[in-house]
Amino acid sequence: KYNFFSFIKIIFLTLFKYKFSLNKLYHYTFFHSYFAKFITSIVQRELKKNKFKALLVPYEAQPFQNYIFSESKKINKKILNIGYLHSLPPLTSEMVYRSGAPDLLLVHGRQQIEILKNILNWPEKSLILIKSLRFRLNDKSLSEKVYIPMSLHDQNKLINEFERLLANYDKNSFPRFEISDHPAIYKSRKHLKFKNKIEKVLEKYKDRFSKDKKNISIFLGVTAAVLEALEKGVEVFHICSDPVFQSYNEDIWKKINVTKISDCIFQYKLETKGQYIDFDKDASLYTYLNKIIDF
Repeated sequence: KYNFFSFIKIIFLTLFKYKFSLNKLYHYTFFHSYFAKFITSIVQRELKKNKFKALLVPYEAQPFQNYIFSESKKINKKILNIGYLHSLPPLTSEMVYRSGAPDLLLVHGRQQIEILKNILNWPEKSLILIKSLRFRLNDKSLSEKVYIPMSLHDQNKLINEFERLLANYDKNSFPRFEISDHPAIYKSRKHLKFKNKIEKVLEKYKDRFSKDKKNISIFLGVTAAVLEALEKGVEVFHICSDPVFQSYNEDIWKKINVTKISDCIFQYKLETKGQYIDFDKDASLYTYLNKIIDF
């Protein structure tokens, strides 16, 4: 990441390869472009060693994923590129159908297929409805928690809006919340400091909480867990540092009823369960692949 000599080497190799074009230098030394080429070169080596029938990728429409798919066809025209859409972001623009998209996309919700087909121009024949492989139907409770995201953007705004939410509600409006850290940032110093700030706000407005059980949770920032919580019957408050990119809206998410509390605070209720995530106790990837590929 911080290897100066490696960086200089990449710049000179790129300059010579693209005949000193500054536009191409900027493009191909940009992180996502370079990472795409680097990862794809590894995949290409593996594809050349063996004759694969399919290439399966957890799909988020990242540049390296599209590049892997497009380059794999140059090695083997018959290879079947398959993506699994494990998470659809609130503002779905990066998922628009384009060059490098997989031949087939496994999707675990009927309404997610409608979004892909009607808004993002995916051909219907490329979309396959399956049970969720990521989210499971289990007894794990997602209620009565304040969820801290992996990526913290504009911490002060999140704290201020969290305090605003509690301040605008009456006594005993909420259950006693447990703060839930994202598992990927366990012991992160930045997140621990943020958690301490949340705890201070909870203490300041402790009269807002009662001993009564209430199926409510609060989500902060960028998170894919909102849909999982809604599908499990939780009433969701979502506090966003950037509502344009982070919040769910009814124009795209037609089965979610959205109440705007402030510019950065939204309350969600699910109109019909099972439309965005089709849960299963033990859905198997191999079951679906056996239907698609002749092993």
